[in-house]
Amino acid sequence: MMERFRSYHLARYALVLVNLITIFFMIFVFINTTDLICNENNARTTLIQIHTVPHRTYTLLILSGIISVTLVVSLIFREIFRKKMGYLPTFLFCVLDVLLCLGILFLFDFDFKYILFIPISNAIAYLPDKISKTIFTLVCIVGYIFLDYRIIGLKIPLFSIDQYIQYNSSLNQAYILGMRNLFFSVGEVFFIAFLVMEMQNILDESYRINKLNRELQESKDKLAITNAQLQLYAEEAERAAMLKERTRTAREFHDTIGHHLTGITYGLSAVLELLKTKPELVPEKIKHLALMSDHLLDDVRLSVSLLNPDVLEDGNLPAALQKMVDAINKTANNLSVELIFNSPNTQFPAALEKTIYRVVQEGITNALRHGKATHIKIVLQEAQNILHVWITDNGKGDTAITEGFGLKNMRERISEQHGTLKITTAPGQGVTLYILFPLDGGEL
Repeated sequence: MMERFRSYHLARYALVLVNLITIFFMIFVFINTTDLICNENNARTTLIQIHTVPHRTYTLLILSGIISVTLVVSLIFREIFRKKMGYLPTFLFCVLDVLLCLGILFLFDFDFKYILFIPISNAIAYLPDKISKTIFTLVCIVGYIFLDYRIIGLKIPLFSIDQYIQYNSSLNQAYILGMRNLFFSVGEVFFIAFLVMEMQNILDESYRINKLNRELQESKDKLAITNAQLQLYAEEAERAAMLKERTRTAREFHDTIGHHLTGITYGLSAVLELLKTKPELVPEKIKHLALMSDHLLDDVRLSVSLLNPDVLEDGNLPAALQKMVDAINKTANNLSVELIFNSPNTQFPAALEKTIYRVVQEGITNALRHGKATHIKIVLQEAQNILHVWITDNGKGDTAITEGFGLKNMRERISEQHGTLKITTAPGQGVTLYILFPLDGGEL
């Protein structure tokens, strides 16, 4: 397309060049014919035969030269500054093209209308909008039709170079007319080539725009499909997260409440048997079952308090953690939980706050269920754009920790926030969970 674009402008430049060559060729013929008439002393006879007195030869040469130079300079100026020129200067230059070409027409007594191809091609090439191009083209076409030697000569006496050429020999006349018609034909060819390439450029631009519109529509459709897929993925991820949370909750209830309920059920069955065989042991057994019921009630209250996510809605993590700790301290027997929060920030990204809240929940649950802890200390401290979290208990500890569902889920949550988890334990010394969260969104 760039090659055709360059050829498109080359055709216009060639059109200008051919018209200028034609002008000076006709001036050359006019000067030589005038000298021939003068040398043969036929000036009086010639003036009687022609319709009107022609322009002086050197006046014609000088004025044509000035107009031609002005036309070329204006063309070069536009080529250099076309990207910086506004609409009004461009429009005025096109008007100048028309006036200069009308001046050439006047000098040649309207016998060279092909010069009007120049303002038409320049208007098409330089004017930015279709309306201006159409107006200029129509004006020049009207001029091309009516500013003709044969039409104007019906009312106004005009000089005809054809009559002048007749004073040359037959052979010279053939050469002169042949060269002039050749120049006219070449100019027409370049003008037609320019118009064909202009139409091809318009078609290419239309095709390119249609192609871009199709690609844009395809991209829009693909984007809509991608958005729909992302929406489905988000819904599936949300359902998966809910299912995982429900599974964890079910396991917690199974491991705690289910255990106590199973013990109470078997205990009641044993009481029924004791009533038949050893009724004196029934009161003691009932006291034991009552104690198990109290533990069951404590576990239910603890589980409910740990599952409450609404406390994070206010966006204050310390207050949410403190509320959870207070609820546990009020409902759980033989357990104290201590919270220390050392950070200038009380608000973090929502996803990070939820992760920290769930990690602390899981840490407390594991300390109670597996470590049989009576004291849990939770410390959150910010240093160098990193949040440090310690969850320490005084439970029974162990030589090594086997990670079950809860700890694996905890690691996944921490990893999603680019954090790290380290677990230390020893028999009789409880368990310490040490978690790091980057607060700048980077990696540790």
